[in-house]
Amino acid sequence: MMLTCPSCGTRYLVPDAAIGPAGRKVRCAACKHSWFQGPPEEVTGRDLVERGARKVVAAFESLAPDSDTSLAEPPPPPPPPPSWVAEASPMRAAHVEEDEEPAGPAVVPDINPFAHEPPFRPRRNPARRWTMVAVAGAVALVALNIGLVTMGGIDGIAARLGGQPVISDPASLLQLAPTGAPERRRLDNGYEILTVTGRIDNPTRTELPVPDIRAELLSSDGQPIYAWTISAPAPTLEAGASLPFDGVTVDVPAEATRMRLSFAEEGAN
Repeated sequence: MMLTCPSCGTRYLVPDAAIGPAGRKVRCAACKHSWFQGPPEEVTGRDLVERGARKVVAAFESLAPDSDTSLAEPPPPPPPPPSWVAEASPMRAAHVEEDEEPAGPAVVPDINPFAHEPPFRPRRNPARRWTMVAVAGAVALVALNIGLVTMGGIDGIAARLGGQPVISDPASLLQLAPTGAPERRRLDNGYEILTVTGRIDNPTRTELPVPDIRAELLSSDGQPIYAWTISAPAPTLEAGASLPFDGVTVDVPAEATRMRLSFAEEGAN
């Protein structure tokens, strides 16, 4: 059924069961007005027939022709427009031809959309870019190696990298020198001994292994006539350090006049 607020006229469509056969109090959601709504009216079949008949009669009455329509005269035609309006058009046209020039065709600039001009840019060659990067890296690597060699040589490079240099002949980097003249001395048992003293220096910047020392006795003409090996005083020698050594031998030939010291690897040849 349809409910209409008596205060503001707002209409609501609610089911008949919501009101009930005894009616109920309702309130408008728009203006909050409350009123008692009675139960919906019962519509019989006769009422429906009468309502339908009234609608049909009203429809036929609205379609009935008017008795005065056939006698009505047609409406008069509209008055013609003033004559001066037609004369104004050529005057305006003449004025336009004298004072204004007709617009010519629009000039479109000749633009090549594929030309290498903004906003377009030439395509980059990735192969050329990577080649330039490789060349720059090689130049930087060469410069770094030159700098390391200049600052510290091979030993300095190894020290900076935290490793030991690869040395094919450590004895060639060590320095060997006597600290005094060989001393001959005869013992009580009749044997003659020869005492030798010297020093080993490490002028490099890295720790080196110390080989054994070879002592040779030479004749007056420089020919070796006797030789023996002096054990290394230590297995290694730190960078920039020195190490003393000494050696003793017996049964020294009487014709020996000079002595030569070298590392065992060198004297083996």
